[in-house]
Amino acid sequence: MLVHDITLVDAENVSAKFKPQSGDLIALTKELPRSFHDLKPLLLAYVPVDDHPKIPVILSKMISDEEKKSLGFGVFLMNATTNVRIWNALHREASKYDLIQSVLQPSTTGIEQTVSSDNSWGQDVLDIIQSTNLNPSQEGAILSCLETCNHRHSVKLIWGPPGTGKTKTVATLLFALLNLKRKTVVCAPTNTAIVEVTSRLLELSKKSSEHATYGFGNIVLAGNRKRMGIENNAYLRDVFLDHRISKLGKLSSKYSGWKRSLESFIDFLEKTDARYKQYVEAIKEAEKNKEEAESKKEQEEVVEIPTFEEYVKMKFNGLGKQLEIYMVDLYTHLPKFFISYEDVEKLIAARQAVERVRDFLQENVFKKRSYK
Repeated sequence: MLVHDITLVDAENVSAKFKPQSGDLIALTKELPRSFHDLKPLLLAYVPVDDHPKIPVILSKMISDEEKKSLGFGVFLMNATTNVRIWNALHREASKYDLIQSVLQPSTTGIEQTVSSDNSWGQDVLDIIQSTNLNPSQEGAILSCLETCNHRHSVKLIWGPPGTGKTKTVATLLFALLNLKRKTVVCAPTNTAIVEVTSRLLELSKKSSEHATYGFGNIVLAGNRKRMGIENNAYLRDVFLDHRISKLGKLSSKYSGWKRSLESFIDFLEKTDARYKQYVEAIKEAEKNKEEAESKKEQEEVVEIPTFEEYVKMKFNGLGKQLEIYMVDLYTHLPKFFISYEDVEKLIAARQAVERVRDFLQENVFKKRSYK
């Protein structure tokens, strides 16, 4: 049998602890290896899924029970997930190898071009390209890619030694495609690479908008949350798929979402006196029920009822802050197709108005009549 389960145990003489993950390739040995030569002979084990504490592995050859018992150590070699995905993509029957043929087909057309005003994508895109301080070679690569958008499917290779601005060029190309409303999928062999491209794309998006996160709704990042360091970068988190789903779910919630929050805020402003009376009555009723339930208790706790001023400040802060969060989430997580720049301007103005009223309430003492 090639499929076995391995169990992780703590060893006093082993300082490094390793938790296998799906796709890991591990060398199983009898002794703790000290050098490369200690890995011979070895048995390869592939981890199809990670299910701690027992982890299923696929072995490279059949082994007996005695051999299995003699294997007490494992050495991580590599994670094969990316290689497996590449293999599956290249051997998929539906692809018919068109991509491979396109990559291998030589082209006699030069890729370097100069930025010309004679184009089909508009002056705005040219301004974007020219504003990023690219060199002629980088500009030519972007223009060459843009020109193929309106024609047949093709493959473009942007190459160069490390430090020549390939990531910057790709990010600028993506931003140009974003402004052209072209749907684009970007893949990379490592989490680090896709994070770097996304970070540069977000920087370009922030610089082009008066409101930093407006337009983020048109960008979605997917991948390994931990390895991408999503929790340590607020902007990456704003475009991360799981976070986007969570935010949109909260915004659209029937009982606590954006619409409900706005209705509650308006209701509070229009019926402040009535809501305060209901609030006080609810406190008194709750205290009455508590006294009846604890009638045998000798000491009585004094319940302080907030004044009208305290109530207004408390409710306005609570409702206002939640409303402000939803306002920002709306223009951050909704695509531009659903929320226009004019809508964002109105949301910003409303948010500033809420902040001014909150500051006024904190700095001034008022009575019911003066508030009304």
